[in-house]
Amino acid sequence: MKKLILVLVSVLIGMVSMGQVVKNTAVNKVMDLNKNETYWYRQNIASDTVNQTDTTWSYTFGVNNLYDAVKQYVVVKLDSVSGTPLTTVALSGKVFWDDAWTSITTAAWAGTTGDTTLILDQSTAKHFRFYKLSHDGDGTGTFKYSITKQELQIYK
Repeated sequence: MKKLILVLVSVLIGMVSMGQVVKNTAVNKVMDLNKNETYWYRQNIASDTVNQTDTTWSYTFGVNNLYDAVKQYVVVKLDSVSGTPLTTVALSGKVFWDDAWTSITTAAWAGTTGDTTLILDQSTAKHFRFYKLSHDGDGTGTFKYSITKQELQIYK
């Protein structure tokens, strides 16, 4: 009987451990909290431009070993290239991959200045396993802006 209980407890521990791992090919970056991988930085990528009305750019994160709710801090630097961009930068999350995205926080920007820094500080802890950082160009007419720097930090 003791062996049976030991086997059942071992299987249960194994199932919980496997349930903490993000394995999805649609995720751009996996962050592992056990390995203290809680920060993502990306700067000056030439292909990261939004160049017309209703163009959407997005980057998806998966979080491994999420035992506690975590907070998110996002810094985005934008530069108007042509026209007057009107865009919304959004951070969304979801628990399971098949769920719909839930909006966490957004910031709007009208590209009337050169370099602009948007800060999305979500100080309310969330239990999301997946996060999506997106840019949605929602202005009128044609425009172009570049995404010169992006940072995401997940913290307790």
